[in-house]
Amino acid sequence: MNKNKIRQYSYYRITKTIGYRGTTPVRKAFYGKTKKEAMQKYMEYTNKLDHDKSLSDIMEYWLYNIKKYSNIKESSFDSYESLFRNHIKTSEVAFISLNDITPIKLQDYYIKCLKKENKTSRIIKVHKLLSTFFNWCIKCGYMQVNPCSVVSVPKAEKKDTIEYYTEKEVLDITEKIKGYEIELMVLLAIYTGLRERRDTFLKILGYRL
Repeated sequence: MNKNKIRQYSYYRITKTIGYRGTTPVRKAFYGKTKKEAMQKYMEYTNKLDHDKSLSDIMEYWLYNIKKYSNIKESSFDSYESLFRNHIKTSEVAFISLNDITPIKLQDYYIKCLKKENKTSRIIKVHKLLSTFFNWCIKCGYMQVNPCSVVSVPKAEKKDTIEYYTEKEVLDITEKIKGYEIELMVLLAIYTGLRERRDTFLKILGYRL
């Protein structure tokens, strides 16, 4: 950092690396009447660059350079990395700039994910990871409010599944129970409708509903 003079006025200049051309660093000078003002101009410049980057770009940096070294278990990081790589990095919200991320866009993204996979548990994990990332963005001055704080995680539709015994399984059961005291009860259950919680004795015979 240098203090220079332009005619009769003094000013501060700081020079920072703002990028690379190949392997050659690109340097840029920032000026101010005071050291604080010069640094402020540098911060405003870098913040603008970050705001223009996509969610995917900044989140990838945060994940591999911040979160990875935040005293978390390796298994936890592997889980976060998998969520990011498989469900965020190439998603429809990945290429939106950080400034343009809104609760409505996140809500639409969750709903589409639910329609595609019908797995609430995975959406909850993605939601928690995004929320942690956005909290970091707030601390860095990239955002004012965490958009995840006003988003509702949709619930998967419950689908009732009914499992039936095959004809062969029914014949096998009836053969095994011949001569037992429970034969009549089992036959009655088979032909009137079996329920797992009622007919636990079938488990003893090696059958599972």
